[in-house]
Amino acid sequence: MGLFNLFKENRGEHITLDVACANVLIMLTEFLSAYGVNDFRELEFLEKKILLRNTFLSEHFDHLFENDLLKNIHDRIPIDPESQGQLLANSLNTINENSDNKFRFQFIFRISTIFNHSKNESDNFSIDQIHIMDVLEKGYNNNLPFKKQIVIQYNLFNDSTNIMMAVMKISDLKNPEIQVKEILKSNEEYKKYI
Repeated sequence: MGLFNLFKENRGEHITLDVACANVLIMLTEFLSAYGVNDFRELEFLEKKILLRNTFLSEHFDHLFENDLLKNIHDRIPIDPESQGQLLANSLNTINENSDNKFRFQFIFRISTIFNHSKNESDNFSIDQIHIMDVLEKGYNNNLPFKKQIVIQYNLFNDSTNIMMAVMKISDLKNPEIQVKEILKSNEEYKKYI
């Protein structure tokens, strides 16, 4: 199941749900981009992504904005990619184990919104962004019946001028079996071009 089990045997220190969410959202906002973190275009979208991140965190964990707690969490995120990967996996495990489906759906939806605002409309998502969304989708859907699962579509409008991803509840689809097959086929086609 991807990152959710990647470092399960060596989890390290206990992470609370609020810190886990902050860790993930900080990393996905500031260290993951459609262009590459050092690309000049990243600066164009960073402010909006931080606003989206902080709005979610303040709605669910407003205490993170007291006494520089969020800044301290931010400052503790490691610089090297391997340590970041382990922290990301451990934080995702914490979220998966300590929250309900409603919260996880809101969390995944917010990440998709951040990714949608990480680039120009006509530019593709990065391979890393798609990988993260695949991991989140699999983690959410694990052990759930089909109708309670979610599906993520990477090119919502099948349009090269307005590329957006969408997180959908399968129960909200009119013809779930057919629509999910079409979405998965569309996703595979999209992945060929990124």
